[in-house]
Amino acid sequence: MHRPSPFLKGAIILLLPAASLLCGCTGTQSPAVTAPGPIGVVNVTVQTVAVDDIEIAYREFGDGPPLVLIMGYAGTLDMWNVRVLADLARLYRVIVFDNRGMGLSTSSEKEYTIPLFADDTAGLMDAPGIEKAHVLGWSMGADIALGLAHDRPEKVEKIVL
Repeated sequence: MHRPSPFLKGAIILLLPAASLLCGCTGTQSPAVTAPGPIGVVNVTVQTVAVDDIEIAYREFGDGPPLVLIMGYAGTLDMWNVRVLADLARLYRVIVFDNRGMGLSTSSEKEYTIPLFADDTAGLMDAPGIEKAHVLGWSMGADIALGLAHDRPEKVEKIVL
């Protein structure tokens, strides 16, 4: 008999079938740190923050409750669909970032694991003082979001996979 996991109690889970809805998936490289952001004429530069033994590159825009978007395998923060980001930024404080070893985030000698990526995400949230956030995970980012919700349920308001 399958029992639902207690850490998902009350969570909203949405499985999205259309890749183009969330991910621009253009395969483009991340711009230089001073490059303008993807939201129209608003200039949103890439910031970095020390987390554990690496530097994580991220962008933040919008106002409202925090919404952390976790990209999938080999994706970068610039691969999110800009129209979706613009819509989300109207209601949320949106944080997009490059996972460890991707885009402008650095790497270390540690073996890549989902729990390590989840810890990185929690550390990223701690840096700007985000105690709890809505979390959206795309592809492998969904696994990371689940790991975050499992290991640090106090950090996750709602989860979208």
